[in-house]
Amino acid sequence: MEIPVIDFGMLETEKSSETMALLHQACQKWGFFMIENHGVEKELMEKLKLLTKMHYEENMKDSFFNSETAKSLETMDTSARKIGRAPSLFLIAPILTSTTLPPSHKTSGTLS
Repeated sequence: MEIPVIDFGMLETEKSSETMALLHQACQKWGFFMIENHGVEKELMEKLKLLTKMHYEENMKDSFFNSETAKSLETMDTSARKIGRAPSLFLIAPILTSTTLPPSHKTSGTLS
């Protein structure tokens, strides 16, 4: 199975109903999806990713790793992780921490 890809460019065409149906199905079956032709500039998306990373590092990382959820994940049988029974936080935390911010962004609250 592949993650659904929704082409938002099709919303402005005669295929808008079909595209909305695909979006609805992706929400129901997957809960997430990839979007193509959404019109959001790459620079803005990169800034959002950096701000999300900064917020996580500054406000959430320590409390997450000290939480009972994270502690239970450390003791979880690795076979359970392989078949996807781990809580969603186990999947989200590595995504948020997978990139490294430049040193200038770790202490400042703004992006230039």
